[in-house]
Amino acid sequence: MIAPGTVLHRYVVESPLGSGGMGTVYRARDTHLDRAVALKVLSDGAGGLPDQEGRARLVREARAAAALSHPNAVAIYDAGDSEHGPFIVMELVEGETLRTASSGASADDVVGWMKMAALALAEAHDRGIVHRDIKPENLMVRADGMVKVLDFGIARQGAAPQDASAPTHNVLPTLTGTGVQIGTPQYMAPEQIKGKKLDGRTDQFAWGVTIYEVLSGRSPWQAEGGALGVVAAILEEIPTELTTVRTDVPAHVSSAIARALSKRPEDRFPTMRHLVRALDGQDPDVEPEPAKPKDVKAPGMPKSPAFETRFSEATVKAVIGKALQFEQRGGYSKTDLKEAAVELGISEDAIEQAAIAIRGEREKTVADDELKRRILLKRKHGFLYHLIAYVGVNLAIIIPALFLNVGVAFPFFFIPAILWGIGLASHGVKASSDVVDPEDIREEIAEEERAVALDAAHRAAFQRNIDRKHRRHQAREERHEEHRVRIARQKTGRATERAQAEAEAEAEAWAEHEREEVRARDHRVRKP
Repeated sequence: MIAPGTVLHRYVVESPLGSGGMGTVYRARDTHLDRAVALKVLSDGAGGLPDQEGRARLVREARAAAALSHPNAVAIYDAGDSEHGPFIVMELVEGETLRTASSGASADDVVGWMKMAALALAEAHDRGIVHRDIKPENLMVRADGMVKVLDFGIARQGAAPQDASAPTHNVLPTLTGTGVQIGTPQYMAPEQIKGKKLDGRTDQFAWGVTIYEVLSGRSPWQAEGGALGVVAAILEEIPTELTTVRTDVPAHVSSAIARALSKRPEDRFPTMRHLVRALDGQDPDVEPEPAKPKDVKAPGMPKSPAFETRFSEATVKAVIGKALQFEQRGGYSKTDLKEAAVELGISEDAIEQAAIAIRGEREKTVADDELKRRILLKRKHGFLYHLIAYVGVNLAIIIPALFLNVGVAFPFFFIPAILWGIGLASHGVKASSDVVDPEDIREEIAEEERAVALDAAHRAAFQRNIDRKHRRHQAREERHEEHRVRIARQKTGRATERAQAEAEAEAEAWAEHEREEVRARDHRVRKP
């Protein structure tokens, strides 16, 4: 577990979010863009750090998966290696897992969420990426009903975009190359269990297990004997028809899920888009158009007439260009963009996602420009300090020489001044240049990271000092309290002893009084 305040490159760890077999996820802050991110520090699947080859492979795969751009896939911002292990920086999603969100949800809501997940997987499969670990915990449902597929950063990446049914076993090496089997047994397809070649239809099987489980409230594999029993059931058992377990599930949806759970990959749908057509009650054998996915309604959100799940730069430019045609003062508004989107057949959600992407790009551009501005300003300041030092030192030498009338030796004072002047001129040329080398940027980033790390260390040391003083103060208060209790007990004891002594003295005095009376009475009796 990494302690809060630890710095990994430009990311400061804030708090842990959760952990699993492939690593631990932390909430962190990007110090360059000042935004919250999810930072996943990966392990080798057994809780330890991967070897050097494995670390490089994980980082390479994460960077390849970062090319995936889809509204229903969690964006991957960065990947790298550190002393704590390789890490992936992802979009931070606020919401609930599908398992939690589906509790009490209607069948239509669950099917709508799973359609969005299916379209994200379809986009990934088009790029040759197989997720390999689809399950309810890897699907997040935001408060607005949008579904996000997590953990694409550890998915298997093909060398180039390819057919979703094409194998990816012999392309870019993955963790399976080192003997680590990715996936959760309950959701693994038969070919995944057998160690055969995987493709997009492997994710389709896991998708089928997931939707069956969240709709019915139970696993499709009713097996005994632990993990071995589950594996045997996956290989041999045919799940109970979903309509017999939950009656509000439409028959065509139940049939589509049953086909997705077929034992042989060739018996499943060719792609996830064919599966989505079947969920919509359309003919799944008709080839869908990848560029125009079918409408998917986020539960609780208005249904757009032409819901686009993907967008391109050209689409965004077209929408913005259309919005600019509206007569208005000072540019275009969000309402104008939405009106333009409807006219162009693009959903409001697609516009929102495009705006988020553009804002991220602008933030990165602003951050880069600010970094370059700081480098150029630092150069100018450095040259100014150099110039002041040059003038000051030369005046300190020349003025006394003039007053002392050094004479013949005086010209020799100019030799170091001339050499220094050449260096100053070179410094001035560099300071006046607006060109920033990549090496300068790397040095500035490294210096900033060192400053962040130093600040975090100072804050941690300050907090430790405060905690230490608090513990000392608390211990001192406890000692004082113990002393007060001891004094009180002593006082109580002394008072008790005094009272007891007084009682005994009083009893003795009374006994003496009784004895005196007895003696007096005896004396009166004996007196004649």
